[in-house]
Amino acid sequence: MSKIPTHNWTRYVLPFLLALFFGLLITIQSWFREPIGWAWYGLIWMTTVTYIIWESNLRISRWLNDRLNWNRQFYRRLFVQLLLSYLISTAIFVLSFILLNTYETQVLRTNNALSVAHLASSVVMGFMLTTFMNIYHIGYQILQVREEERLLAERYQRESISARLESLRQQIDPHFLFNNFSTLYGLIFEDQERAGAFLLKLSDIYRLVLQHLDRELVSVDEELKLIHAYCDLLAIRYGAALEIDIDLPEKLKSRQIIPFALQLLVENAIKHNQIETVHPLQIWVVYREGEGICVANNVVPRSSVPLSAGIGLKNLEERYRHRLGRSIAISRDRRQFAVIVPLLQEGA
Repeated sequence: MSKIPTHNWTRYVLPFLLALFFGLLITIQSWFREPIGWAWYGLIWMTTVTYIIWESNLRISRWLNDRLNWNRQFYRRLFVQLLLSYLISTAIFVLSFILLNTYETQVLRTNNALSVAHLASSVVMGFMLTTFMNIYHIGYQILQVREEERLLAERYQRESISARLESLRQQIDPHFLFNNFSTLYGLIFEDQERAGAFLLKLSDIYRLVLQHLDRELVSVDEELKLIHAYCDLLAIRYGAALEIDIDLPEKLKSRQIIPFALQLLVENAIKHNQIETVHPLQIWVVYREGEGICVANNVVPRSSVPLSAGIGLKNLEERYRHRLGRSIAISRDRRQFAVIVPLLQEGA
């Protein structure tokens, strides 16, 4: 959260300059209402009050930083900060003015008794002083918020590009290619028709990957085309040892999702589990109302986990956090592992 600098020259110089300026205004004003003249204690009073109000505004801002965020609640934060600032600052100024006037009339006997005109002018002066401070305090914070948003957008853009490149890298990973080409090689000698189907599915996957690579969001319908092609490829490779059930309602097809999310989760299940005919790996892709799409699998743990295990899931989690401001939901126990990915409305 943006903070007003509290340990530089502005904290000491600006209040003093404001004190001089408003002290001059009060002196000029006194020529028309009180005995003409400027007392040394007047400058001390004005400087002290200005510093107190300045520090009070700093503490109001710090207190609100933990309660109202500029980025998410801009107008509410602006209203509350201005309201508290003017109420507290004006009250401090008026009360201190009353004390000063009492000192002058009761002790020094150099001023007129407190009147409505005195109070009205002190309210106006306190309001003006607070306005000058708010121009700096709130203006500085707004500029900082805008700068943070710009830096965050640039960071997200860099990380988004990196994530998309990582997704592509995973698809052309030598291990991935080696496994699929080995499967293709075996099929060529065993069943040329299945080998042809396998090659077509492999080409479909890369075509869809290239289509999605430069996009931050895709429709669920587009993602399903990729996941179906990928699952068909896996079915040719693993046969009855792998069971994948995709059951998503038609209403979801226009919703938006992070590219490669479902494919990555299916691939994650493949990487972390044994795939054997006697103990088939089962993967379910279903919709959970109000939560998102859930990709779950039964747990058939491998004896050894690949070195890259967990990287893809962490990458997906970061992409969701930066894009949606919320993350994926992961749950696991001895029998099942599940990940829920949120969805966006069409055009979001």
